[in-house]
Order: sequence, then C-alpha cells, then structure tokens
Amino acid sequence: MLLNLLGIYNSGVAARFTMLFIGWLIWPGLMFLVGFIGESRLVPIVKHQSRAFLPGDLAFVPMLMALLGLQNRTIDLGSFWGYNPVFIIAVYAIMIPVALWMRHNDVKNYPKRSGLSPTKITHDFCGYYLIFATLIVMGIPQLIDCIITKDTAHFAEWATFGLGLAYYIVCVIVDAKNGWTIDDVKARHPEDWAPIWARKK
Repeated sequence: MLLNLLGIYNSGVAARFTMLFIGWLIWPGLMFLVGFIGESRLVPIVKHQSRAFLPGDLAFVPMLMALLGLQNRTIDLGSFWGYNPVFIIAVYAIMIPVALWMRHNDVKNYPKRSGLSPTKITHDFCGYYLIFATLIVMGIPQLIDCIITKDTAHFAEWATFGLGLAYYIVCVIVDAKNGWTIDDVKARHPEDWAPIWARKK
C-alpha cells in the first residue's frame, strides 16, 4: 500500500504534522504558486476569498490522511471493490462530466477571460475533479469493508474524515449565505491576468 511505501503515517506525531504541512503546500499551496507565476499576483487569503476554498480546502489533506491511515487494513471485498483498476478508472471517468458540470455552473459567474485564468483552471481541475475523485476511490472501498466487517477499531480515522467533510460543508454553506460581489470575482480570478514573464515593467 501507499503508506507502506511512504513510511510516514505510522512514524509518529511529528511525521504526521510534516505530512500535513507538505500536503497543504501541495493544496491549496499550488493555487498561490499558479497565481504568482501564471497571473503575476498574490491570491487573496481572507478578503474577497471564498470560504469554501480558504479555509475550507484545508480540510482535504486531513481527510486524505485519514483514508491513508485506513489503508493499513486488509481489504477483502472480492475482485471489484478491493482497489480494482476497473473501479478506479470508472470513478475517475464518471467524475469527468460531473466536474465539467460543476465548472460550467460556476464559470458563468465570471467574465470569460477570468474563467480561462490559470488559477480558475487549476482550481476547477483539482477542486472539482482530482480531489473528489481521489477521496471516492480511496474512501468507498474502506467504507464498504468497515460496514461488512463491522470494524470499530478505526474510529479516529473515520472521525477525522467526517469532521473534515462537515467542516468543508459548513464553509460551502457560509459562501451560499454570504453570496459574492463583483470585487470578489475580480480578486479570486482576475480578467486582466498575465503570466509573470509577460507582465508590464
């Protein structure tokens, strides 16, 4: 399993915090790197930012770590559910139109060039597709196996995953309640973006 290759998850508290920090550098950290290089700007952290992105997306790394911790369990669900390539490919394939639908409904709120900005494309690929598909691929087999085996020995992992999911949902609800302004849209994904090598001197 992946964790056995990494040798990190069961190495102690310090290693887990290191893994958490590295995970956050990857996501949502990638968005700040893309914003700086691809759009010559700093992605907003608090003002004008979507709560679902920050701090909401911070929940995904602990959720993924919880599922990684569950991978030390023995999964015996036959040829389909046990991380079979057919299941994995099917999930990632099914999530493509789902992610495109989510992007289509979201990008309508932005000017055309904003919807094609590097940060917007990165956000939609990672946030609407890659992260959700990966959580499903890793979580569904574990969940089914826990139900079948009536496993109660991994409460901490499932509690971490559940709290992370609830936290993210709350952030989405806050966004829906607060709405957004034109200034928010311009700050999140500007229309006048330009890569760092093409910015005006």
